[in-house]
Amino acid sequence: MPASLIVGVEKQVSFAEILIATHDVLWRLLKCKSAPSLLWKHSEGSAFEKGYSAMTWSLDNTFPSTYVKYEGDDIEDSLVSLFSFYGFKRRLLLSCCAEARTAASNALTAALSIAAAEVLGSLIEDAAHHWISKDVYLPNELIEKLSLKTPAPDFKAGLDLMYKSQAIHHRYPLKS
Repeated sequence: MPASLIVGVEKQVSFAEILIATHDVLWRLLKCKSAPSLLWKHSEGSAFEKGYSAMTWSLDNTFPSTYVKYEGDDIEDSLVSLFSFYGFKRRLLLSCCAEARTAASNALTAALSIAAAEVLGSLIEDAAHHWISKDVYLPNELIEKLSLKTPAPDFKAGLDLMYKSQAIHHRYPLKS
């Protein structure tokens, strides 16, 4: 099962707001000099797009399943899927899943979830305790847990270091 996080959709915001905030969250987590731009698409068969002006979709019950990845990732090593659904008590939720199951995909999943929770004023749910060993937490708690203490030498190194800090790797250590 891919690593995933769920964010409550407490108010209506645009998908563009989430992507803009995600880029900032990546910078805060990895402390890199630069992070790649994000590309997105709304269906399996369509091409990835860049930019925010065309993204007028709101995070609501009609938000289409969407895929996000880092620009320059030709093999989709960083692929994350987003979709909205109604959960318990008909509460609207946004799911962020690390489809590629890699350090790049997990980092982008965390960054998208943190950004969404910050923009929406919501909590992050992690039923599998993949990132932190508890069910629900504030975006700042996840930032504190995953943020690198010193700047990464480059973006890829930052992804790998952040990946190793996830709670699941303390329960099931990575093999060298």
